[in-house]
Amino acid sequence: MKNPIVLANAVTLALLVFYFVCVVLSFVAPDILLSIGQSWIHTLNMEAARTTNQMSLTGIILGAITFGAVVWVEVYLAAFLYGKLDK
Repeated sequence: MKNPIVLANAVTLALLVFYFVCVVLSFVAPDILLSIGQSWIHTLNMEAARTTNQMSLTGIILGAITFGAVVWVEVYLAAFLYGKLDK
């Protein structure tokens, strides 16, 4: 891979958009979000994961920063290793 940084940036931005869509959905339609989660994790009861309080702005920002950092590092590492192994 010529430039793993470009791939890491693009994937991170795309997934951060998804992260913020989920944040908005958790405020606007939490039942839909739980239904989606339930459909992805078939045997887990998502009702037990229902929160009783809303996320704070600090929590949302911290989540975005840490989620973005983990995604960027993982995608960069995968692209870098792909480039090395492809040779």
